[in-house]
Amino acid sequence: MALYRLMRRRVGTALEQNLLSVHNRVMPRWVRHWLLLVASTTVGCGSSDKNPPTCAPGTPACDGSAGAPGAAGAPESEPVSVDPAASAQYRWSECGRIESAVRVESALYTTDESVVTLEASGRVRLFPSGSAVATTLVPALDPTPSIVSGIELSADGRWLLGPSDSAGLGIYAQADQTPIVAGAAPLTLVAKIDPAAESCAGGVTFSADSELIVAVGETACAWSSTSGKLLAKFAVPKLSSIQDTIVSASASGRMTTWNGGQLLHYSLAGELQAQFDAVATSTGLERIWFAQFTPDARYLLVSYSPDASDHSVPPELVTVETETGTEVWRKTLERNAPSLTISLDGTVVLVRGGAAFRISDGAAIGSDPNGFFRQIAALGPGGRRELRLGELVSEWDVTSQKLLRLYGSHTDGIRDLDISRDGHYLASHGRHAVVWQLDDDFARSAPLFDGAAPDDSWNVALAPDGQVLAVSGDNVAFFRRGGTFWGTEAPPPSANLNCLSADWNFSPLGMWTAGTHYADRVELRDTTDFQVRTTLPTSNCGGGVAFSADGSKVVTASLELFETQGWTRLWNAASAGVHSGSDPLGEDAVQFSPDGSELAVTRCGRANEVYCSTERHAAADGQLLGEVAGLLGRRARYSPEGHWLLSENHLLHLPTGMGLELPPGALEALFTPDGDIIAGEGGGSLVRYCRSPK
Repeated sequence: MALYRLMRRRVGTALEQNLLSVHNRVMPRWVRHWLLLVASTTVGCGSSDKNPPTCAPGTPACDGSAGAPGAAGAPESEPVSVDPAASAQYRWSECGRIESAVRVESALYTTDESVVTLEASGRVRLFPSGSAVATTLVPALDPTPSIVSGIELSADGRWLLGPSDSAGLGIYAQADQTPIVAGAAPLTLVAKIDPAAESCAGGVTFSADSELIVAVGETACAWSSTSGKLLAKFAVPKLSSIQDTIVSASASGRMTTWNGGQLLHYSLAGELQAQFDAVATSTGLERIWFAQFTPDARYLLVSYSPDASDHSVPPELVTVETETGTEVWRKTLERNAPSLTISLDGTVVLVRGGAAFRISDGAAIGSDPNGFFRQIAALGPGGRRELRLGELVSEWDVTSQKLLRLYGSHTDGIRDLDISRDGHYLASHGRHAVVWQLDDDFARSAPLFDGAAPDDSWNVALAPDGQVLAVSGDNVAFFRRGGTFWGTEAPPPSANLNCLSADWNFSPLGMWTAGTHYADRVELRDTTDFQVRTTLPTSNCGGGVAFSADGSKVVTASLELFETQGWTRLWNAASAGVHSGSDPLGEDAVQFSPDGSELAVTRCGRANEVYCSTERHAAADGQLLGEVAGLLGRRARYSPEGHWLLSENHLLHLPTGMGLELPPGALEALFTPDGDIIAGEGGGSLVRYCRSPK
C-alpha cells in the first residue's frame, strides 16, 4: 500500500503547500507568522525546554563567557601562536567529501528496520539502521521517469517494487532472492509491469504472502511477483466517482476492493465472492480523507469528516474487518484531513499529527512526535519508530517523542556553515539546516538533527557543544538534538520587517544566543528557554553579531561593541562616521579575530546582488584598518592562528597579502579548530580540505 499511500499523501501535502503559497502572496509577513504560530500544532511546531534561568543575565555565573577576561569558568582565549613565515606555507587539499543527494520521494523500513529511500532520479539506496553510509540498490534511472511515485517492499522482504522507466514499474531482487536487509547487494531488475497499459493504474501493492502484485483502476489486475506475468484482469464496478478504488490481496490470493462505501471480494478469475457495506454511503463519500488496507488485508481503515459543511465537527477514524465488513472500532480525531500510516507489520496506525492506535482493538499506544517536519513516509514494526521526509529523511521514536537520527545528505546548494568549539559537530544550511557529527573519515560523518525557520532561512549558528542550532534569515528558530524546538513569536506592531533575523551567534559557553529579529536592536536570549533576557540598543538592521573568544565582548556588524558583564556599550564606531550604515535589504556579517584584536566585517548589498566586500577594523575602537581585496563572499572567517581570512573559495594570508584559491565549487567555507577547511558547494556537497605545509 505504500505506493497508494504516497499518492494520497502527496495530494494533502500539495494542498497544504498551495494554501501556504496563497497566504504568502496575499498576507503581510507578520500575519503569516502569527498564523504559523497559532497553527503550530498542525504544521509541526514544537517547544523546547522551559526551565527558568538559574541566575540573572549579565552575571558570570550564567556563563563563563559573561565575565571579564580571566573570570572563573571563562574559556581559554589565548590564540594559537604561529610564525607568519610558517603559516604562509600552509596549503589545503581535499581529504573527504559528503556527496549531495537528490530529493527523496519515498522511504520505507525493511524487515530488519534498515531504511530504503527512493530519490527523484530513481536511485534507490539502503541505509543500515543507524548508519550514515548507504548502499546503492538501484542506480539512478536513465531516462529519469516522468513520475516517481514510490516504492513498496513485499512482506517477506525479498521483492522491491519501484519505478523502472517512464512506462512502468520494476520488480527488483537480489541475485539469490534473499531478503533485502543491511548488507544487501545491488538489486537486479527481475521483470516489469505496466498497470497503466492494463487500465489498472491506481493503488499498487503486494499480497499478504508476497506472491502477487495487485492494482486497480478501471480494471483489477494481478501479476506474479517472481516473473511479472499477468495472472488476472477483470472489470470492477466504480461505485463512486468521488472516491478512488483501493485494492488489497490476502495470502489466499483473493483480491478485495473498496469504493463507494462497499467491500467487494473477488477470486483471481474475477468472480465476485462477497460484498459488504463498510463505512456506508450515508457518511458522504465526498468527505472521505484517506482509506487503507493493512498489509495482511485483514482490516480497512478510513478517516473521514462527518460533516463537510461544518469544519468544527471533528473527523473520525473507522476500522473495518474485511472478511465480514464489520466495524471493529471508531475514534474521534483531533484535527481535520488526517492522513494515515500503517506500520510495517500491520499492527499500528498513526494519524498524522495525532495518536497511534493498535489496529486490533483501537487502544491508543502513542502519538505522532511533535517535530518540525511531518510528511510521514513509513512506520516501523509495532509503531515504535517513524520516518519523515524533509531534505533528509528523519527517524523519530514514537514512544519517547524524540528525534533519533537523519538519513541522507543535502539536496540544495550550501548557504551557510558553522562549527562547534571542539570541531566535532558541523552545521550546514542547504534547503534546511543540518547538524552533523563529524567522523575521522569525513565521508562517514552522520547527520543528527535539522531545522528551518519560516518563511525562509539561510543562516546557521551552532552552540559550542553542538547540541543546539539557531536557524535564521527571514525569521529565527532554535532546535535541540532531540528534535524539540522553539519557534518565534509574531513580530510586534512596531517591528521593522525589512530587518529580518540576520546571523545569530552563541556565546563561547553557550548560555547566550544573540541576534536581531525584525528590529535594529540585538536580542540576548537565554538558551535554557530562548526567552529574551535583555536587548542591546543598536542600529544593526540586517547585521550579524559575534562574541569574542573569551566571551567578554559582543560586537555588531554595524560596529557597536558591548561588554558582556553588564551589557554596556564600549564604543559606537558607526556614530563616529566609521560606517555609514547597512543596506536594509542586504545582510552584514562580523567575526572577531582569535586574539580579539580586530574584526572582519562583510557587507553585502541587496538580496539579488552577489557582490560583497570585507573590511578589517580595530577591536579597540572600531577604526578602519583597510578593505580586504579579493574576498567577495557573504562572510569572512579567520584561521585559528588569525593569519588567514577565508571567504567562499578565496584565502588571503594577512601578514604577506598572498592569496590562494580552493576549487571554484565552494559557496561557503570555514576553518576547523585544527586549521582544516570545510566548504559547502553549490550542488549541496560538503568537502573537507586538510591543511599541510607546502
